Amino acid sequence: MKTATLIDDVKTINISDFERNTRTNFYARIFQQATGVSLKVPVIVIRGKHDGPTLGISAAVHGNELNGIRIIHALLEDLDLSQLRGNLLCIPVVNVPAFNLGQRHFLDGVDLNHAFPGNAEGKPSEQYASAFVKVFLPSIDYLIDIHTASEGRLYALHVRADMDDERTRELSMNFNPDIILDIRGGDGTLRTSAQKQDIPAITVEAGNPSVIQGRMIYDGEVGITNVMTTLDMIDGHITINRNPVI
Repeated sequence: MKTATLIDDVKTINISDFERNTRTNFYARIFQQATGVSLKVPVIVIRGKHDGPTLGISAAVHGNELNGIRIIHALLEDLDLSQLRGNLLCIPVVNVPAFNLGQRHFLDGVDLNHAFPGNAEGKPSEQYASAFVKVFLPSIDYLIDIHTASEGRLYALHVRADMDDERTRELSMNFNPDIILDIRGGDGTLRTSAQKQDIPAITVEAGNPSVIQGRMIYDGEVGITNVMTTLDMIDGHITINRNPVI
């Protein structure tokens, strides 16, 4: 069954539309099924009181990857907006259809993280990816895209990044992972699409699929806090207690 996105109706999130020192939760409509039912992604916009960069944080590009969702919410629970320099644009669940079904792949069976930057005239997954890129990427200066292992695999905390880029190298090291995979990209990932728009981006692999793991939540929150400190978005000390294998 052919599905069609609402490409003409999709709008880039404009951070300046939101008041400073506020958190705003809403749903952004990016897709419409053939029956006319709209699909919306949950969005959290955090505007700090002071000027600074916008960090994008995304999770659940695969619908069964749960740790990233909880990492985002844990991070925001303790965040002091009055001290924040810059903004956060968070998408806790990117692949809403797959998340609702408890499965990894998009509705058409495609791995969504091989469909970016998408194609407005392509397969449903490509249409969805195209709309998401339009909504999300133009608004951010940096990207952390959180994943987990696929079914049947067990992952330590690791980062995938282009280590030839000094900006992403610094973010990767300061995330405090066990392992860093030096991968330039180019395989249809959200990270690669960000890099092509000159947005420094890292992919975080945080634990196992279909479960919520407390230790991974804690380590992921510490890692993002380290990145925010690196970008001078918050005050504090960078916590480093690992020497990652690269």
